[in-house]
Amino acid sequence: MNTQSFSTIGGRVTQLLSARANTLTLQGEAGTRENLLNLYNQFKTVQDNQNIYKTSSTLVIPRQGGRSSYVNANVFLEQMQIGWGIDTVTYMYNMFFEIDNDLGNSPALSQAVINDALNRINNGIGFNSNYLGFTTQSVNLNLTGA
Repeated sequence: MNTQSFSTIGGRVTQLLSARANTLTLQGEAGTRENLLNLYNQFKTVQDNQNIYKTSSTLVIPRQGGRSSYVNANVFLEQMQIGWGIDTVTYMYNMFFEIDNDLGNSPALSQAVINDALNRINNGIGFNSNYLGFTTQSVNLNLTGA
């Protein structure tokens, strides 16, 4: 999040200049061990192709809701965490991606980043003795299927 603050006659103004996302984490359940291993093999195949050709892949994640309710981003696949034990029922996984493009292609993700940035600005309104005029903050977003 890139903001700029300055004093005016009416008080202090904080302006949101830009917001971006660098990493994306996806958590899910595969249902069965076979599905999990197939998903892992597909992940590794795409990751190997990215390493060979040095290009990002388009990730599209549909969500419940209207037409603009999807995450669409060019990403590099970083890693996938899987694991199970004798009592595993759901076969959970975590995928980590590095985002390679502007958020303009993904209205849902873009809106989540902007809403979080505006809430952070709102929480920081008031006198701040450490004001430097330019801030960059790390943000963790939880984008749900609602």
